Amino acid sequence: VATPVGDVLDGRAIRGAVVNGAGVLLAVDTNADAIVTIDPTDGSVVGRPVALTIACAPASVGTATDLVQLPNGMYVLARFAAGTQSLLRLDLPSGRLTPLHVDTDPDDGVSVFLAGLATVNAAGPDVLLAYEVNNADDIFSYNLSKGFARTELFTNIIPSYNAGRGDLAASVVVFGADLVPQDLNGDGEVDATDLAALLSAWGRCAGCAPDFNCSGAVDSEDLAILLGAWSP
Repeated sequence: VATPVGDVLDGRAIRGAVVNGAGVLLAVDTNADAIVTIDPTDGSVVGRPVALTIACAPASVGTATDLVQLPNGMYVLARFAAGTQSLLRLDLPSGRLTPLHVDTDPDDGVSVFLAGLATVNAAGPDVLLAYEVNNADDIFSYNLSKGFARTELFTNIIPSYNAGRGDLAASVVVFGADLVPQDLNGDGEVDATDLAALLSAWGRCAGCAPDFNCSGAVDSEDLAILLGAWSP
């Protein structure tokens, strides 16, 4: 039985939410294209929403989206835009989204349309679960360490109708801290691998991940930012 907590969040369209490793409730507001922190005890909004950006520009996440925190601390957000389903890494403090994977492989003869994301410790730190709602409602898994290889786990879980929207959730123990943008490969450290990735993108590179200051180029300023976050 669901019990309302607090007032209605007027003017907001909450399409996804996650309780992170620190016990903080984060929600995706698709009206504002922002991440909202919510006090679960009274339903109030805490602080200011964090506006989402991609390639250093405002990001529209659409109406089918969700947010999950993986056991290693990484946040992943689902986004459907211009007929394409993407999975993006979220840097929570800045709201910056960085593409991780684009799923162009149809399911049931139509484009994949994800409305829910989750992960479970038992599946391992590299497995992402997803709820797909276009046509038949299916549950997928994506293996991050194998190029986001997709496996269909459960087919047509609501056979009586096409759900259209929904969510997927699980209780997860997060063993890693929130990852910083300078950790370009998401392994929990800012090290030589990330330095090599930055150097390979050196020069004009508008909106790419190593352009930390959104100047339109990867240069000495971005190098200084990466070195300032060095962790080994």
